[in-house]
Amino acid sequence: PAEQQEVEAEAAVEQATVANEGNSAAADTVRERQLLDEMGRIAAQHRFKPDARVLWLLQWLQRNACPDIRLPGAPATAPTGAPWLPLRLILFTEYEDTARYLRAQLDAAIAGTNQASERLAVFHGPTPTDQREMLKRAFNEPPERHPLRILIATDAAREGLNLQAHCWNLFHVDLPWNPSRLEQRNGRIDRKLQPSPEVFCHYFVYAQRPEDRVLRALVRKTETIR
Repeated sequence: PAEQQEVEAEAAVEQATVANEGNSAAADTVRERQLLDEMGRIAAQHRFKPDARVLWLLQWLQRNACPDIRLPGAPATAPTGAPWLPLRLILFTEYEDTARYLRAQLDAAIAGTNQASERLAVFHGPTPTDQREMLKRAFNEPPERHPLRILIATDAAREGLNLQAHCWNLFHVDLPWNPSRLEQRNGRIDRKLQPSPEVFCHYFVYAQRPEDRVLRALVRKTETIR
């Protein structure tokens, strides 16, 4: 009967487990659990810390956008009331989770700065059509007329948007595998009627990972297209 088969199968599994506890497999299991515990400890220790990209980005913003931006781990100091500079930038990511993470990190960093609540916006898939138009207009307004400075965007914004009026800095927080998607992102600001003589499209390279698979693939594909 099926019930007896299930009971006998469970008994066989239990017997095999007990038998393995006395051999090298048991030692391997203990070591694996120790490694997992260590990984969990490290993950918990760094859970609320920004990664290297975010830290570099915040330092860049502190130098180029507003000196009152607070770096993670820095001692809390009263804001000086320094105004934000007119610089605008776009942060592109493929992932909604990354967009939420960036929003949380940047919100914490700019809190207390001049008009902090109006400096940051997100353009992603769930953004309603009317709000998309509002964000586009705000981002293209002269900086002295609208406080928006940072636009976090998923690939929902990589086509059909002209964002070059007062922005010439774009950051790829992560890189897509397809070069055309990269070009489409860059095309939000690298296009006609861009007032700046130079456009900067930044991406991140980890010093301890010189051979980045995605970056290598993008370079190879781009050279093939050329």
